[in-house]
Amino acid sequence: MTSKSTEIPNSQGSAVISESTSFIETKRRIVASAARVFSRRGFTAGTTKEIAADLHMSQPAVYHYIGSKNLLLEEIALKVVNDLSRSLEEGPEDSDNPNLRLRNTIRRFSDAVLRNQNECTVFWRERHSFAPELEAKVIAREREFMTKVAALIADLQTKERLPKHLASGILAEAIIGMPVWSYHWYRQNRHPDARALADLYCDLIGIP
Repeated sequence: MTSKSTEIPNSQGSAVISESTSFIETKRRIVASAARVFSRRGFTAGTTKEIAADLHMSQPAVYHYIGSKNLLLEEIALKVVNDLSRSLEEGPEDSDNPNLRLRNTIRRFSDAVLRNQNECTVFWRERHSFAPELEAKVIAREREFMTKVAALIADLQTKERLPKHLASGILAEAIIGMPVWSYHWYRQNRHPDARALADLYCDLIGIP
C-alpha cells in the first residue's frame, strides 16, 4: 500500500499535518465500522472494542487513528454533512435546464443518503450526543444547504413550474425530507435504486 503523504489543513486552514494515504484509508475504514456499530447498537452502547473486533484491530490501534469515541461521532457527522453538501454543489452543474438542475440535485442527494445509510442513521439518531461546537457547525451547514435548495425551487416558481403560493423554503424542507428519511426504511433488495427513488419523489411533487 502506498505511503504517499497528503497535507491536511488544520482549523485555521494551514496545511500543517502530513498523513500518509495508508493512514487516511485506515481511518476511513474505522469511521465506516463505527457507523455500522453505532447504527446497530447506538452511540452510547456501541464500543470501540466492537469496532476494533470488526476490523481485526486492537483497541489501542483504533485510538491511534481516532483519538476518542466522541471524535468518531464527529467524523461520521462531518462525512454526512460533506457528502450531502457536495450533492448540491454537483447537481446543478449537470444541466442548464432549471427543471433538471433541481431534479439532478435530488438524485445526487438521494444517492448520497443511501451510500451513507449507516452514517445517516447515526447522524439523525444521535444528534443529541453531538458536542455543542459540532451541532453549531452542522446547523450552519444545513441552513446553507436548504437556502440553496430553496433558491433552485424559487427559480422554478418564477417560471410557473412549481406552485407560487407556497414559500420556497417550505417546499425545500418538504422535498428534501423525502430522501432524508430513506436512511430509515430503505432496503437494497426490496426497493428501487437511488436515482429511481429520486425521480419518484420529483414526480410526486410535480417537479417537471
